[in-house]
Amino acid sequence: IQEPRYVGDITAQHLSTPEKAQRVLKIAKDTIARQRRKIKSLQQCRNRLIIRITTLKSLVKHLEQKNLLTELAAEHLKVNKPNLKT
Repeated sequence: IQEPRYVGDITAQHLSTPEKAQRVLKIAKDTIARQRRKIKSLQQCRNRLIIRITTLKSLVKHLEQKNLLTELAAEHLKVNKPNLKT
C-alpha cells in the first residue's frame, strides 16, 4: 500500500494497524490546521478591505461636507460595498 499524502487518498487499509491509523490521523490533523490558518488569513484580509472601504467612504463624505469635492467627483470616488458577512 502506498502511503497516503492527502486526506482523500485514505482508504480502510490505511487504518488496519494502530501505527498506520496514527499516521493517517496526523495527515488529517495537519490538513485541518493548514485550512484553518488559510481561513483565518482570508478573513483578516477581508476585514481589512472592509475597513479600508469604510474609511474611504467617510473621507469622501467629509470632503463633500467641507465642499472640497464636487458632487461629480464624489460620485466617481464612491464604491458600493458588496454584501459581505462580517
